[in-house]
Amino acid sequence: MFELIRRERRPVTPEEVAEGLGISRKPAAFHLDKLVAAGLLQAHYEAPTGIRKVGRRPKVYEPVDETIAVHIPERRYGMPADVLT
Repeated sequence: MFELIRRERRPVTPEEVAEGLGISRKPAAFHLDKLVAAGLLQAHYEAPTGIRKVGRRPKVYEPVDETIAVHIPERRYGMPADVLT
């Protein structure tokens, strides 16, 4: 989901994410909200483009502006042997 949204380079709705991944809207929205809670995405309500629709404005998601870094710790293969000994 995160990669799909980054590739779009624009705010996307849960429906667009669900269609892009071949899943239904409800699980897509659930996982998108989890990515917002983790600080990887931001969400807001946006007026639809094109024809004006009746009802609430759709919730859209986009990546945060901050740089995201992942650090993988060094492997210590001897540690499990030390623990078991």
